[in-house]
Amino acid sequence: MPGVPSGRACEACRQQKKKCDETTPCSRCSRLGIPCVGSGQRRFQFKDQSHRFQAAKIERSSSTHSDAEGRSSVGRVSSPPSNALTILVSGFAERVQPATNLKYNLIWAYGGFLLQVPKRLGSNEALDAAASCLITAHQRLIIAGGDVIPQALAKYSQALNALRKCLDDPVEACSANTLCAVMILLMCQMFIGLEGTRYTGHCEGAAKILKARGTRPYNPEDQFESVLLLTLRGPVLFEGLFNNRIHFTREDWETLVQNELDQRTGAGNMMNSLARVPPILERGRIALRDQQEDELRNLCRETKILYDPLKAPLRVAQANYLESAQKFRDLQSSPVQDMFSSPVMRLYGGHQRMYGLALLVQTILNGILRSLSLEHDVNLESESDCLIKEIVSLAEDATIFRPLGSCYMGLCLVLAWAGTADLETRLEAERLYKEYRSDFPLSQDASLELASMSSQLNSYNPLLPGDSFHP
Repeated sequence: MPGVPSGRACEACRQQKKKCDETTPCSRCSRLGIPCVGSGQRRFQFKDQSHRFQAAKIERSSSTHSDAEGRSSVGRVSSPPSNALTILVSGFAERVQPATNLKYNLIWAYGGFLLQVPKRLGSNEALDAAASCLITAHQRLIIAGGDVIPQALAKYSQALNALRKCLDDPVEACSANTLCAVMILLMCQMFIGLEGTRYTGHCEGAAKILKARGTRPYNPEDQFESVLLLTLRGPVLFEGLFNNRIHFTREDWETLVQNELDQRTGAGNMMNSLARVPPILERGRIALRDQQEDELRNLCRETKILYDPLKAPLRVAQANYLESAQKFRDLQSSPVQDMFSSPVMRLYGGHQRMYGLALLVQTILNGILRSLSLEHDVNLESESDCLIKEIVSLAEDATIFRPLGSCYMGLCLVLAWAGTADLETRLEAERLYKEYRSDFPLSQDASLELASMSSQLNSYNPLLPGDSFHP
């Protein structure tokens, strides 16, 4: 046994190897006048027997070695069993890690709803196919940059077929999962670079699904739907400004952008203001066509009510951005090994994006005001020049977050290029646009793409900043 009795003698007698009478205190310690410790107490001596267990282990191993050699069909399980669904789930989860570099961070660029997608996979064919396409497209974006990948195109085609099937199903057509699939395909078409879908395409389909969902497009108690609509409303609203095929009533637009998650934030206020623009554009086209001066004055007043209050939030966004930009410059001069993992970078990127959104909204409203005004307004023109130059300057700073961390700058640069009458500013906006677009596959030359989109923008809606350049 590991522990065996070793007597009841006191410590002093044991050390001197003297006989102890085991009383307390013992007679020897009493006679010598020394402390008597442990007299009469039973002790155990523990012996190392590891060599016995080692020998037994070797014996068992040798006795079963021949049996193990004969069982070739039975081996140790090296990994848990997998199937197509588990591979899809793990692959998607890997793509949406919050800690990913902002340059390639899907959550940062498109929204937190992506975190909830993995647990929904396997329940909707369109969502599964869209998720698979995104995995391939995102991976190849990181590896191949602006090259077109046939595998991504094939998966995109498969995802479209799956989406058509879901849209034919009355139950699945308006489900949150199908709407999520549409949002994911919006990302994929940008990564793949399909011709004619730069700012049109699935947004129109998403708008139809939202319209079919009724007056309440999402359930505020459903976190997934709330975050999904928070992300989707931006692309639908911005495209609705110049795509006449997206038609909502004023109440529909306001319902779409109202979201309890950002009801009192700067971004929420800007989106609420922008949601009132499509009806103004629709009335403005008629007023310009029929030369209804009274209606044009009314529309100017309504737009001014939206434009002026957003000047203060724009200044706040600019101040926050400049402050974070200084912290970023301080970070650049410090010996930081991984700059993009620093909280300073996320703060800088966040304020940069907020400032970009504020500039974009004000540029749109400014262009509408100038189009509706019966008289030439020098102040509006001066403000337009300042806004456009700020967009170009911001786009230069934001290149550090390319491709995904600053992909929102594409639309900003389109409006800046189309809205400026200054040759130098236009050339700089075009140079930056080409730089941003080089991250993604191009279906045509970037300069031709700019001209095409500007013309399309002006033909869809002459009230928006169209081609203002007249050499």
